[in-house]
Amino acid sequence: MIPHSAFVYTNTEFGLEIKSGVFTQHSCTYALKIEGQQLGELKLMRNHRFDDAEIKLLETLLCCLIYP
Repeated sequence: MIPHSAFVYTNTEFGLEIKSGVFTQHSCTYALKIEGQQLGELKLMRNHRFDDAEIKLLETLLCCLIYP
């Protein structure tokens, strides 16, 4: 739904890092938490900036992921 060239998911508590794609200059990074519990961090990347509408959609989708 949101074009991107790469992503990185990290969870330091479990020593987990999952990454895929072509890493580029522009990125959006989100800390994933539920009631203070850290679930990790998600970073999306691509060659050009994410616009405001894409960021809003991404944040809505992340809320659905965390609170289905």
